[in-house]
Amino acid sequence: ARESTMFGFDWVYNFDNLKNNALLFKKLSPEEENLEQYKPKDHIFEIHKLVEKSSSNPEFSSLFYEVRHKTYSETWRHYRTQLVGDIAQQVFMTLTATALSMTVETIITVSTLGFGYFAAKAAATLTYVLVYTAMTKLFMDVKIHEAESQTRAKTFYPVSNDLKGPTSLNEKMIWDRFLQDSMAAALIGHPGGYYTTVTGGEHGDQYTGQLLVSPPNLARSAKSLGGLLELLWENFWKMGESDPDTFTALDFDNMNLNYFLLGSELPSYNHRPNYAYPSTNSLFSDYNAYALNTLGYLERKVRVISDNKFNAIRPTVINGRPQYEFINREDNQKILPRSGLYQPIVLSQERYDKISPNLGHIVIQVQCADYSNTRGVKAYDMLPVEIEAGYKAKVPINDNGFGYSVSFISIDVLKDSSYYAQDFIVNDSYYNIAQGNLYFSKSIEEIISEKYIGFDDALKSGLTHSLIYYKVHIYFDVFVPDTSDETHRLALTQATQHVIMDYFNQYTYAEVTANMISEIAYTETLTFWSTVISSAAIYFGSWAVGGGTLQSFAMAGVGIVKTAIKEVFEEIIKDSFIESLIENFFDIMDWSEDLAMWVSALATSAREVTGALGQLALSTKSPMKTDISLMLAAKKAGDVNTFTEIKERLDLAFKEQIKTQQQKEDQKKSRARLLFSGFFKGLFMVMPSILFGSFSFLTLKGLSTIGKGAIDLAPKKFAAFRAKYNAFKKGLTTRPTGEDSRFYWKGLKELLKKPSDLDSKKGDVNNEFKEKSENIPPPLVDILSSINSQRNVKEIQARESLTLKFNEIQVSDWIQELTQDYRFSDKKEKFDNIKDNLKDVGFEKTKKDIISTIKDALRDKKDLRYVDINGILMYDPNFVLVGLPHHNPEQEVDVIFNQPIKDFVNDLKRNYYTISYKIKLALLKNGQMIEIDAESNEDMAHWLIKNGYSKDETVYILPVDKDYNGPIYEKTYWVSGTGVPSPYTTHFDNFRKELKELAYKSGLIIDYTYVATSRLLYPNNELFLFNTYSHMSVGHQFSIQDTSLLTMHARALNKLEAHYKAGGLTEKEYIQYTNEINKLFNEQYSIYGFIVDNPFYFDGRLNAHKIGDILMDYGFIDKNELSGDLYQFVHPFGASEKSLTMGNYNRKSFKFTIPAESTYTTLKLSLEQAILDFTDHSTEINEETAKKAINEVNSLTDNFIQLIRDATAARDIFKSYTKNRNNPKVNLL
Repeated sequence: ARESTMFGFDWVYNFDNLKNNALLFKKLSPEEENLEQYKPKDHIFEIHKLVEKSSSNPEFSSLFYEVRHKTYSETWRHYRTQLVGDIAQQVFMTLTATALSMTVETIITVSTLGFGYFAAKAAATLTYVLVYTAMTKLFMDVKIHEAESQTRAKTFYPVSNDLKGPTSLNEKMIWDRFLQDSMAAALIGHPGGYYTTVTGGEHGDQYTGQLLVSPPNLARSAKSLGGLLELLWENFWKMGESDPDTFTALDFDNMNLNYFLLGSELPSYNHRPNYAYPSTNSLFSDYNAYALNTLGYLERKVRVISDNKFNAIRPTVINGRPQYEFINREDNQKILPRSGLYQPIVLSQERYDKISPNLGHIVIQVQCADYSNTRGVKAYDMLPVEIEAGYKAKVPINDNGFGYSVSFISIDVLKDSSYYAQDFIVNDSYYNIAQGNLYFSKSIEEIISEKYIGFDDALKSGLTHSLIYYKVHIYFDVFVPDTSDETHRLALTQATQHVIMDYFNQYTYAEVTANMISEIAYTETLTFWSTVISSAAIYFGSWAVGGGTLQSFAMAGVGIVKTAIKEVFEEIIKDSFIESLIENFFDIMDWSEDLAMWVSALATSAREVTGALGQLALSTKSPMKTDISLMLAAKKAGDVNTFTEIKERLDLAFKEQIKTQQQKEDQKKSRARLLFSGFFKGLFMVMPSILFGSFSFLTLKGLSTIGKGAIDLAPKKFAAFRAKYNAFKKGLTTRPTGEDSRFYWKGLKELLKKPSDLDSKKGDVNNEFKEKSENIPPPLVDILSSINSQRNVKEIQARESLTLKFNEIQVSDWIQELTQDYRFSDKKEKFDNIKDNLKDVGFEKTKKDIISTIKDALRDKKDLRYVDINGILMYDPNFVLVGLPHHNPEQEVDVIFNQPIKDFVNDLKRNYYTISYKIKLALLKNGQMIEIDAESNEDMAHWLIKNGYSKDETVYILPVDKDYNGPIYEKTYWVSGTGVPSPYTTHFDNFRKELKELAYKSGLIIDYTYVATSRLLYPNNELFLFNTYSHMSVGHQFSIQDTSLLTMHARALNKLEAHYKAGGLTEKEYIQYTNEINKLFNEQYSIYGFIVDNPFYFDGRLNAHKIGDILMDYGFIDKNELSGDLYQFVHPFGASEKSLTMGNYNRKSFKFTIPAESTYTTLKLSLEQAILDFTDHSTEINEETAKKAINEVNSLTDNFIQLIRDATAARDIFKSYTKNRNNPKVNLL
């Protein structure tokens, strides 16, 4: 601006001269100029400084360097004004605490004649800590009082407002609050986020919020303590003039800003009752951690708390410093720039295609209408104007607006904590979003009832005693490509906002780090000089009292410097962490600030005691050193009695030390003996067996070593055990002989063998053993008298009588339970007769008779369940389908008596599994497969009983032919809309999982999601995979169409080939993934029954879909539909529909028919003409694009024509061979 600028050929301006124009810039008097400097100046955001490199330090931007050095200088300017006072204060605290502690120590030592040394030291230490803590708290209170006084003197409250502090809307993220912006955080690189405070309102009615402006970055910790020594060394010589850039631990990280993390309100839905945003609801997600520190959240929060007095945040620059302030949007509507919040983030088309972003997803719990036992948002509390507008329900989303493009909305019905009905897609015409609310033109109950017939009746009847509520799912675009004028405008708004956010990022980062670095430098200066002065006073005070030499004086000087340096590091490192953690922990817990200061001061004072200066002040050394000093002083003074007394005390102290040292050595030896004993060696040997469940020779050896080691470690304990065992042995020698006597004595002899391990400890063990054995009597043993035969006969008779009694009771209970079943109520008389014959026929015969009667009663079509004599339920068999996936492979099936197996198999296929292929049944018993003849006329129930089926066994269902081509399931067995999932549900779920995995690992998609996969393979319906599975799982769709599979198959092959040609895949990878794609889709064609005999049917249709996919990508057609857009595109130029759909080639009569080459030559020419004609009439497609499309399409049609030619040639050769097979001249290729 200081230089002249030419405009055109005639005009030259020098804007610097404008400052002399009195009309533009009024001349101020000296008094006015003095007053002017106190007025806030409105500045602009100097965006260019964000990207300009600083000439002084190219590592940083111009803005970062300027702000950091300016802040560092200003902070030091303030520090210099208080440095002398702070040093004097620290010296006074240290000397006072030292003097008082020494006084207490001297008084206790003298009063106890030196024997209370330890008590004196403890009291002195406690005195030092308490005095230092009390004075620390005192001076802190004085400084706080001064600061508060200055603040009150400059703060003016309106008469209408209360004298209260600002209302805080939020706090920093919990982990960032532990260290905040302290020296401790600086030492580890400050990995947490950087915040700025948003303010708004007048004093007495003011609001503040913590806004994240620079995201966290754990990588900063890699530079922990970086440049600390360099900073301290430079600052030592240039106090306050040091370069903050020397401390590299806080260098700017140049991290790209995450606009969504800093601005979006969406993650905060997880912190609102009845709302959820599942995409970011993860414990370790930064979006979840910082959800309450974004622009979007604070705007909504201040609107709610201030009752809409403030509802927006505006960035401003006052006196060169950027700051956010709360404002009212309506009051500033004319000057407020457009906001990019609450709207999708605009990306370039290339970026959008690359990341394939997922849809946003908000879940809102909504109350059920006219229902007391419900929960969630009240959807029917509406304003009269909303009701007049025709709305029947309202679901609030965001008071500040919701400008996202909604893809679809679905509703779930929940009963208690589980889903009662799910995935009711709401018709687009039924809802509208306005003013941040979701409005429905029909009630939610009416919307559900349209798709769930009888829902109202279910609510009124079966659900009335349950907790019922809805979940409304809103799916919307969080990111959109920049493709229209509207997105252009929104992109400009968000880009501007993003640049301003980066301005705050760099400015705050520089300002906060400058303050932290200056605090470290000031702490060094203050601590060093206060410690030097305090240490000198302590050293030279002692020297002056006791006398000394110049050599001791020099040594004292060296000690002072060492003490000061050590104290500096302890103050910067130890005390910073102690103070930050304690004070911030108390703040997080919302405990008293005064209490936090007391605890923090006490902890740092305790650290002072153990620190360099504290040790110097208290001289916490061995008592012998003090006694030696006293002895030498007494000898020098000629005090013989004192000298003798102290010498005796020294001798005693030496003896005590020697004894203590011997005890320590003995403890070390005991530990070593224990550690290296056989007991631990054996334990290490056995450990693998314990952990891994094996048993080997090493384990056996380990057990033996454990025993030996135990004996070595505790011979007395082992001897006591052997003495007790010997006494027990004496008592057992009178045991009567019996059938096992020959084994008993042998076993006892083995038990009483002396372990060979005792040999080495024989003396110790024997002595202990004899002493214990003499004192322990043998245990009392109940020894039977000699056997009396008469008595045994009576006992046997009594036992038989008792057994019969128990059998009668058991049978009676069984019969009583059976007769309570309606199926056996008419058999009571027969059961009683069987019970009466129990004594004559015996228990086993009685059981058989009862079971036979049960089977007779079940001759009708009843199930197999009944209760046996032991009260165990005989369940219906558990059947499991294996060999092919099924949504419910394991089922309990009713087995009916007198039903042939072949009829039962048909019931299985039709009523339980909806399968169409042939199956066989098998029972697995004792590892052997017992196959059941599926064509047998034998009774299934009796077959199971005959083969010993029990409730713990499973009947397996297997396909007879593993290579059977579908359709696997028959639709005639399945009814839509009943809520029963399609039998293909599991098949399709497995297919979409494999498809997603294949697309991801081949590099076709970046996001590992079904939406990204659908968007890749089915661009006209990005929810295709989600909706298809959803409809199958709720019973709305039976299977998938072959055209859908072919569309995805063709597009997958096309995209894979394009990816390969672009260099994204090697040739080997391309072939591998192509084979995997073909294999996956061929399996689906087989499962759903789309395989036909003529291979040209599928090859031709797949080729046509590949052509349609290319034309759709280039913009020639809208949808890849063979009979739709593609046929309409080529039909005017002579191509037939059958050349695309391969009509008739799926018939059996066309099994060996080869398509005519002329048909596809015509198709090729038609495609060329259609492309050229479309290009001539289009303004969006140029000739170059048309040529590319023609080349790609011709490549596909040429390949298919060549396939026809090869097949025709092969057929002609075969005909020639069969016609001339007896002619030896024919070349049999």
